[in-house]
Amino acid sequence: AKQIGNVVETTLPWKGETGLKVKYDMGEPTIAEKFVDKRSKEVITETVDFGDGGFKVDILLNEKPDTNVFCYTIEGAEDYNFFYQPPLTKEEIAEGASIPPEIEGSYAIYHKELRNHRSGQENYGTGKVMHIPRPKVWSMSDVDTKVWADMDYSEGSLCVTVPQQFLDQAEYPVRVDPTFGYTT
Repeated sequence: AKQIGNVVETTLPWKGETGLKVKYDMGEPTIAEKFVDKRSKEVITETVDFGDGGFKVDILLNEKPDTNVFCYTIEGAEDYNFFYQPPLTKEEIAEGASIPPEIEGSYAIYHKELRNHRSGQENYGTGKVMHIPRPKVWSMSDVDTKVWADMDYSEGSLCVTVPQQFLDQAEYPVRVDPTFGYTT
């Protein structure tokens, strides 16, 4: 990950392909932020080293934000399909189906063209590039405060919506924790 001005970006290549570039724009610092030399929000990046790995591009809120929606720009998304994983229906639950809570409301990302395998060529398997589990949000002073956030993807923008009630009552700093990767 690298920061260019107020934008933090990371590139997530896949099997030698260009992959996706995830960006979060922190915006221009306010006069108050410049005065105290501390941003109201920051970005924390971490490598995830389980499964096939991944990358966190987390937002650290140092104070209550003006909005509860945080959007990432995803460059290269036109080559991928983003499949929303909806909650199970009442009928599916009655039939005994279940899914982990982090998968409900998540996105499975597949390459539009690179899939399957031809002998002697790269094996793209199903073409699944990554999974973006439903993110959690919590107060850094108390990990037990974790709550689920919602995600919505549309035309190169992935937005994470944090429950407003949580932000209203939280002790700051608060961490918004989406993970981009294949960590199963």
